[in-house]
Amino acid sequence: MAKLIRRYLLSNHVRFVSGADYGVLLDIHTGKFHSLNRVGAEFVRAVREGADVAVWTSAAAARYNVAEDRVHADVELFAERLKSQGLLVDSEETKSQG
Repeated sequence: MAKLIRRYLLSNHVRFVSGADYGVLLDIHTGKFHSLNRVGAEFVRAVREGADVAVWTSAAAARYNVAEDRVHADVELFAERLKSQGLLVDSEETKSQG
């Protein structure tokens, strides 16, 4: 069975800054800031590093002792929200491997 490798990229017009417990995305086209909590900032850091979403999701589930399917659903929802706001795009590296 083929395994889906999913990666995202921040849009070219988005800047990201973060601290230990937060993150902020700035859309330089609109001037809007988007605040992120600790986990959201961890996800965006992973996106910037080119992480496979499934690998990151598994690690986050273990780190926070949360069911992996719950983390996966939350991450997918979060990514879709970021994409709908033009902050995140699918990477060309997202593909099936098997």
